[in-house]
Amino acid sequence: INENNDFQFKIVGPALLKIRSRTDNLNSEDDFYSFKIEENGRGMINQSYEITKSKKDAYYIDVLDKKRNLTRFNTMFFNVPPGLNYYLVKNSNSNGNVLVKIESDLIELK
Repeated sequence: INENNDFQFKIVGPALLKIRSRTDNLNSEDDFYSFKIEENGRGMINQSYEITKSKKDAYYIDVLDKKRNLTRFNTMFFNVPPGLNYYLVKNSNSNGNVLVKIESDLIELK
């Protein structure tokens, strides 16, 4: 995600989301990167992480064939309430991209 591209998805809960993120914003003067999560149109989280270079020298090649170094992974968990829910993940920084990976574990009601 970046200032021009958000990430939207829907999920049926109850579920637990595992959200991993990292950024390619290593060369700016920013100390943190952040993103927002909206649930069903309401702001829920503004998550920030310190920018720390990857210990394994992680990178990707962008569309211009340029090497983009990445920070280390940061992980958070998020509970999804029962029923159909819509989510929007937006970059809070004007510099760089935030790479987000979202995994879901469905929870059985008893």
